[in-house]
Amino acid sequence: MRDFSRRALIKGFGAAGVLAYPLLRTRRANAAPIKRFITFFSSSGVRQDTYFPVGAPGTFASGSYNVDGQTLDALKPHLADIIITNGIQIYGGFGGDDHDNGAVSLLTGNKVRNYTQTPYALGESFDQYLARQIGTTTPEPSLLMASRLQRDRPSHFLAYDQTGNYKDYNTDPYSVYTRLFQGVLGNCAPAAAAPMAATPDLLSVRRQSVLDSVLAESGALKRAFGLGAGELSKLERLETAIQSVERRLMPALSTTGTVSASSCQAAKATFVTGTKVGDTDPNFPALTKMNLDLIALAVQLDVTRVATFMLTQGGLSGPPMTWLTYNGAPLNEAHHPISHGEQRGVADYLTKLISVDRWNFSQFGYLLDQLKAINEGGATALDNSIAWFASDCADGKAHTHVNMPFIIGGGAAGGLKTGRYVQFAGSPYHNRLLLTFANLMGVPALTTWGLDANCTGGPLQF
Repeated sequence: MRDFSRRALIKGFGAAGVLAYPLLRTRRANAAPIKRFITFFSSSGVRQDTYFPVGAPGTFASGSYNVDGQTLDALKPHLADIIITNGIQIYGGFGGDDHDNGAVSLLTGNKVRNYTQTPYALGESFDQYLARQIGTTTPEPSLLMASRLQRDRPSHFLAYDQTGNYKDYNTDPYSVYTRLFQGVLGNCAPAAAAPMAATPDLLSVRRQSVLDSVLAESGALKRAFGLGAGELSKLERLETAIQSVERRLMPALSTTGTVSASSCQAAKATFVTGTKVGDTDPNFPALTKMNLDLIALAVQLDVTRVATFMLTQGGLSGPPMTWLTYNGAPLNEAHHPISHGEQRGVADYLTKLISVDRWNFSQFGYLLDQLKAINEGGATALDNSIAWFASDCADGKAHTHVNMPFIIGGGAAGGLKTGRYVQFAGSPYHNRLLLTFANLMGVPALTTWGLDANCTGGPLQF
């Protein structure tokens, strides 16, 4: 390879590089549906005797089952959009606390490595694996959201990297809005206007021009100098690093989705012009709604394709659920102590638990509503996605791990037939459900995930 100076390269390729890459790039529309994977986690399970549908497994349309009077009646508007499962278990033979066991196992499919010091997990969580497969072209490979979590212990975390170290949540919705969406949304169009494409702010444009220039110069170098394999490898690693910075700093220029004027105005009314919602226990419902709105907005703008949301942390009290009422007064207990009401002296705890479960399901229903409202050309974001409701225990009082309350929403772009109640015989482990999700998301086929012994039989058949 011939010698050349840095000055010569700048002189020969700098201006051409800027001209070669337009300031604002548009990405070609992807003909294939975009699939997303969203985990909605609510701790402490459910009251089992009032949870499962009444009737026989089958299809909702046929009338083989109903949810009248059960806590799942909070999801009645979505029965055609979900699959209610029965019989799946999480392996709970770890020792230690069952909330910790269930939370760590949920997405890793494996045992807790350590209860008192990190890394807690033995390996990667499924959401992070998916993010490496389908999220590398989006500004946020995975988006982790939660509200008012209390303290660090294994039950606090669901997501883990390849070394088993936890990935923490975004807990301030305002900072998430500023980082990911403020420069994307710009000034909202009038309410009657057509859907508005995401546009960058001036600072993003300037940053983009620098990165585009560097990438253009890199391409010109490869063409002009016929670099060898070693040099090409180094240069391609540089390009990958630049593109990673680009995705993190300028999501406005990496998004492919559009946002309606009404969605834009609603987001700005919440996060910019509206009264700020304080990070307090009474505001927990409002904070939850804000987090779910951000997940939906990230889906709409293709900012992320993998999201994980923790509603409540297992094994800790959490906020008193004062927004619910009991005998005409605010409910002053939190979910976890209510689930253990017999041991903790919570009056009429079983009745209160029904209200708590219904509220938790209503929040999952709200997420489904937001995804269903996103039109993706003949289908909705919910049609093209998987959004599942999961927990760390089946029964919060007994800490059981059999008959887990797993609810699968969305059609995975035609891969799932919803509107069903499915009973699995033999109590298969949820590792097999994760294998099913991997197949549905179109990632390289997995034959095992987590504990190998729990994967016997392969993916669950729906």
